[in-house]
Amino acid sequence: MQDRWTLRFTADPHVALALPAGESVDVLITELVFPNHSGPDFLKPDFLKTVRERYPRVVRIILSGYADRNIIVQSVDLAHQFLAKPCEDSQLTATIRKSFLVKSLLDHEPLKQLVGRIHALPSLPTHYLALMKALQSPDVTF
Repeated sequence: MQDRWTLRFTADPHVALALPAGESVDVLITELVFPNHSGPDFLKPDFLKTVRERYPRVVRIILSGYADRNIIVQSVDLAHQFLAKPCEDSQLTATIRKSFLVKSLLDHEPLKQLVGRIHALPSLPTHYLALMKALQSPDVTF
């Protein structure tokens, strides 16, 4: 999607929080831990809380294989969506596209500010996703 979207990558939380003047971010995709950083300023819950406060209109997506239950619970409350690794490229792309669709549908200023403060968007149940995948397969009968 690099030919359609402007992508920025960083492993440094300070760089991620410092947007250049005039640049906007629509979607933030983050892991639960920053490599080579430690201390309370670099825990994802604190990072995501700062993003939510400074940039409430940014859709926050966690893409992680991290397994610390306490940090996951704290972080999920600060993200709109949680995707577990491994994650197919198509699933990540679909999640990003859905976030753009929702943003375009909610292009009303007071509503955008309210939605930006929402803690989490519900995910589709695993059984529903498995059923939809099965129904799309030519090898599966009713």
